[in-house]
Amino acid sequence: SNDTEAEVPEADITAWERAIAAEDRDILEGTDYDTPLDLEQEQHMASDKPGILMRRQLAQCLSQPCA
Repeated sequence: SNDTEAEVPEADITAWERAIAAEDRDILEGTDYDTPLDLEQEQHMASDKPGILMRRQLAQCLSQPCA
């Protein structure tokens, strides 16, 4: 269901979104950006499959021209 402005004011939603963005920024800025893309040296779960596929495609694009 969609919330109406009367049920959830836009200011509340904006504040919530900004709090999440601030948390994400803290995590991303604290992460080593120079992490190798060697998937064979990591432990994975089934839920990691989409991210692994994207990383493999990115690694392929970085090693040769993308199609």
